[in-house]
Amino acid sequence: MVTNFISDKAKIGENTKIWHFSYIGDNVDIGKNVKIGSLVHIDYNVKIGDNTKIEGQAYIPPLSRIGNGVFIGPAAVLTNDPYPMCDKMVGVTIED
Repeated sequence: MVTNFISDKAKIGENTKIWHFSYIGDNVDIGKNVKIGSLVHIDYNVKIGDNTKIEGQAYIPPLSRIGNGVFIGPAAVLTNDPYPMCDKMVGVTIED
């Protein structure tokens, strides 16, 4: 049976809901009362604050930091595109 993949290295806060077919990578820290829609992909080393809502089919890249009470709409794609080439990849930050 196919279902969610949630890394055993991820931390999921109290009362957080993750809908079907979502991927939660290594070292992801999700706060309390977060809602994550279907088919969401959250890559490694991501931190998500409390009371945040991520709609279905969104992509959250590695090293992203998302604050408290943030809304990310359906099929949103956050990027940390390395082009033009740079010396260091940094994550996306969305504050409260």
